[in-house]
Amino acid sequence: MITYQVEKPEKGPRLIEYFLKYLTMFFVIGIALWAFLIYILTKLISDTGLTEDIYNYSLLLSAVIVVSFVTLEVRGLVTTLKLGVIYQIQFNEDKSELTLHMVNDYTGKETSKVIKYQALSIKQIKQKVEVKSEMTISIYNEDTLINTLKIAKTPWTVHPQIVELINKLRTVSSNNL
Repeated sequence: MITYQVEKPEKGPRLIEYFLKYLTMFFVIGIALWAFLIYILTKLISDTGLTEDIYNYSLLLSAVIVVSFVTLEVRGLVTTLKLGVIYQIQFNEDKSELTLHMVNDYTGKETSKVIKYQALSIKQIKQKVEVKSEMTISIYNEDTLINTLKIAKTPWTVHPQIVELINKLRTVSSNNL
């Protein structure tokens, strides 16, 4: 059995911390966007008598944009909390299966998922942003997403055998990426 492991994450932020984070994002982005929209709209429509309407419509538009942004952020957070964070990966060559050990960093609950090699498939997304490179590997059991391994933002980045782990995932997966 081959095991790759990083330090298990501690319990993360509590509900009130998430609430305050997204509330702050809502107000900061909302006020900045509202001020920007008022500035742009008053420059475009300066001679008409729509000044009261400009404030109302720009406030409504900025609220819709900010609510959409915060909703997308919260949706991503819920998905991350639902899937958990991978802290250990085991390859069992005798049984031809992969075991992912995950922990939900909100509740502290640990789970394990066992995937047979023939049902395992991975999807690799490599994003290059000027200086740094980020890689995301999505791990599937047939067509069901089990979890994602984000290389650039987690302790997996500094794992001494990260290249070996990625190559091992590629060789045992059914789609051989």
